[in-house]
Amino acid sequence: MQYKKVIRGGILTIAIALQVHDGVVLASDSALTLSDPSKATDNTLNVYNNGNKIFNLRKGLPIGAVFYGAGSIGNSSTSPLIKDLRKIFTDGDSGGAHKGWKLDPTKYTIEQICSRAQTFIFDENFAKLGITTPGTQFGMIIAGYSAGAQLSETWSFVIENGQSPPPTVVIPQGAATVFAGGDPELISRI
Repeated sequence: MQYKKVIRGGILTIAIALQVHDGVVLASDSALTLSDPSKATDNTLNVYNNGNKIFNLRKGLPIGAVFYGAGSIGNSSTSPLIKDLRKIFTDGDSGGAHKGWKLDPTKYTIEQICSRAQTFIFDENFAKLGITTPGTQFGMIIAGYSAGAQLSETWSFVIENGQSPPPTVVIPQGAATVFAGGDPELISRI
């Protein structure tokens, strides 16, 4: 089992991708933690216990995402940012910074979607805040079927210590296993 641990201000968070040969299931807890990264300790501002962390990234296509970690990025809640990304993938962005991001149902890949999600979340929203707090601030798992694929695959990217390395495949096509982002202790108890 692969996993990473996140403990932010005493709040535990988890996001799970369970991939079997017939598809993938995404799951998460429902707590959203809003924190102030300028504070080294006791940086939790509020915890909402009914947040939505699971999204379809393009209506009508088998592409889902789940996130863990930061409930907000700067002044924006994470959920509306992801909904904005879904709108770009669905309707496009004529002439804007995301020209060509509208997903063609016959040509997209999960890897491409994960890379664009990282660009949108990290490069365009998180990086400009200049946050370099140690630890994982945010992680996203993106899973589903690439155009024309017979089997699902699962990719992920993280923001750690103010950096975001390239997305990685965490469950390749054809593999049947689980990937947990966040606090692995929660899933190891099951």
